[in-house]
Amino acid sequence: MQDVKYAIDIYPATREMVMRVEEQIKNITAQPIDAVHFTYDRNFSSTIELPGATLAQDDAERGYRIYKLSTPLAPARRAR
Repeated sequence: MQDVKYAIDIYPATREMVMRVEEQIKNITAQPIDAVHFTYDRNFSSTIELPGATLAQDDAERGYRIYKLSTPLAPARRAR
């Protein structure tokens, strides 16, 4: 498990919000990760921009998306 910090800009006049990840996410598993899974609230319009990834599955009914990474995220090296 890894903590992730976000920067969130809120625009009340347009009822919009922009959220960015503030740090890199590391693969702490032993296997490459080739996809990222997101859940989202179906009551809100949302856009996910993930450079180097393409939308592989979009289940709007359940609010669930899978993005396929063009280059799998390699496992992080562990210090010896």
